[in-house]
Amino acid sequence: DSCFTNWVTLITSYSQRLKLRKMATAIIYTRVSTDDQAEKGFSLRDQKDKLEKYCSSKGLEVIKHFEDDGYSAKTFNRPQFNSLLDYIKKNKGLVKKLLVVKWDRFSRNTEASFSMIKQLVKLGVEVEAIEQKLDNTVPENLIMKALYLAIPEVENLRRSLNTTTGMRRARREGRYVSTAPYGFKN
Repeated sequence: DSCFTNWVTLITSYSQRLKLRKMATAIIYTRVSTDDQAEKGFSLRDQKDKLEKYCSSKGLEVIKHFEDDGYSAKTFNRPQFNSLLDYIKKNKGLVKKLLVVKWDRFSRNTEASFSMIKQLVKLGVEVEAIEQKLDNTVPENLIMKALYLAIPEVENLRRSLNTTTGMRRARREGRYVSTAPYGFKN
């Protein structure tokens, strides 16, 4: 009896996988970079809601949702993004699209972004930002994609430079930019 049940489960699972392979399927990915955003903000829920509504309107079956909360997009070394990549590799041909709300949710590193997009395309997955939509069949849209990917990286570099400049100025003015020395109040 358990042998029959296992066989039925296997056949059902196989037929569901075949059905999904024929459908337009997507993985949705959401990300925020700080724990504070993850705990207090509405961003993760808002991103997920927008992605689900988009999929529904386009007839895309959402296979899975991956969410990184509190991880920077400077690299792809993020726990859930790595799980997403493993899932795509283990289920090759099942996932057609990887959807994010905007390109800065995917990455804030232009070079790494293009490398990851190339890797995903080799696995049969198209990456799309639903609020910065581009037609990948138009060669000139590569310029727009490069801009969408470069702007968040430039914003990070500018923020870092402004922080460093502000800290140097504070030190010159005699203020502590980290913990005050022992015996002084912070």
